[in-house]
Amino acid sequence: MSGQGIANALGAILSVATMFEHSFGRPAAADAIERAVDNFLNAGLLPPDLGGSADTATVTQAVLRNLRTDKP
Repeated sequence: MSGQGIANALGAILSVATMFEHSFGRPAAADAIERAVDNFLNAGLLPPDLGGSADTATVTQAVLRNLRTDKP
């Protein structure tokens, strides 16, 4: 799996959202991260384990792009 670009980054990204909410007391940051992931999934671009073909870098970059442009 290493170096193949097939790891699903969404679990790690959502873990960071949980960390922001529960460890750092930053629920607004957690909500923004979760919205960025939701927007990614709603766009229909999925990683291989969810039936798509987006590699790890594509998933990560798309979620980051959503996070940067987030307007709650």
